[in-house]
Amino acid sequence: MYLSKLEIFGFKSFADKTTIEFDSGVSAVVGPNGSGKSNIVDALRWVLGEQGDKILRSGKREDVVFNGTKFRKPLSVAEVAVTIQNNKGKLPTEYTEVQIARRFYRSGETEYYLNGTRVRLKDIKELFIDTGIGPDAYSVIELKMVETILSDIKHERRKLFEEAAGVVSYKHNRDLTFNRLDAVHESLLRVNDIIREKQRNVNALERQAKRNEEAKLVSEELKSWELKTGKFEYDSMVSEITDIRSKEGSNLDLKIRLSEEIGQNDIVLDNYRIQIQELDKKLFGINLVMTQKKEGINLLEKENLVLEEKNKNLVKDILRLKNENEQLLLSKERNSGKQSELTDKIKVLSNTIFISEVSLNEKKSKVDVSIKIINEKKTEMIELGKNIKEINKIVNGHKSDYEKNKINYEN
Repeated sequence: MYLSKLEIFGFKSFADKTTIEFDSGVSAVVGPNGSGKSNIVDALRWVLGEQGDKILRSGKREDVVFNGTKFRKPLSVAEVAVTIQNNKGKLPTEYTEVQIARRFYRSGETEYYLNGTRVRLKDIKELFIDTGIGPDAYSVIELKMVETILSDIKHERRKLFEEAAGVVSYKHNRDLTFNRLDAVHESLLRVNDIIREKQRNVNALERQAKRNEEAKLVSEELKSWELKTGKFEYDSMVSEITDIRSKEGSNLDLKIRLSEEIGQNDIVLDNYRIQIQELDKKLFGINLVMTQKKEGINLLEKENLVLEEKNKNLVKDILRLKNENEQLLLSKERNSGKQSELTDKIKVLSNTIFISEVSLNEKKSKVDVSIKIINEKKTEMIELGKNIKEINKIVNGHKSDYEKNKINYEN
């Protein structure tokens, strides 16, 4: 088993796809400082699954992708593929040529491939266990690893010796077995918890089962009592049906008699309806006459109020004229020289007073006539009110008889 080819594209300083082939014997990479010699070793470590950014001499994971220069744009993916010849079958696979590839996108996604088939990192590590090939195995030795081998730290040297002795797979299997045992132990603890929980559920179900049995007994007893009650009710209904059938003939006679009474009551009700309609018509006519009488009375009252107001004004005028006459008489005594003039005025005032008294007497006669007419109308309205009360009594009597006959008809 030996390394035959290394393909690098977009990894660190390798902007173009670079293929390095290794023949039998020793191969060396020579070049000045900064030419990318160490990047080849980093690419080999990286494709074998190295995860440490410091070991790969990177500040962050995205630094393994070509960042670009003044003349070239940065790339978005880095890919390294290593081809190993497996002629002697050291690797646990049927292929004689095994190609391992790793692809990383600048977005952070990582993909692993085995002979073109996408696999997990775990599958890559399991493939190279006890072969000395790996990111931290002795197949890739740098200056720091030489110092680790020569140092007094037993743990680091032991790790290399175990890798060389081929016991790493056994330790790996042992660790897996211990992890599985721990998982089984945890599962047993969970099972015991589940058993305790189920036991509580079983106890609760047992109590429910006892209650169900008691409920079943109570239900059977209740069912027997319901059957007895149903039988009693059935017997009662049978006796009632027998009684009804025995009285069927009398009930039929009663039905016929009631039907005849209902027919007679219908005739009486129809007569009452006709009488009520006639009384309603009369009542409507009386109400119309009363409305007209009320309107006439209102007009007469308004005229009476006007006449009374005029009468008051005439009385005031007569009083005013009398006062003026008295003042003229007084003036006549004081002014004897003006007697003739005053006599003429007195005649005029006397004529005016006479005319006013005549007019006042006419108004009073009209007022007396109006009062007499109002009194007659009031008397007629009182008579009409009495007639309406009597008609309402008759109507209410007919309505009460109608309601009684209606109730008897419905019953």
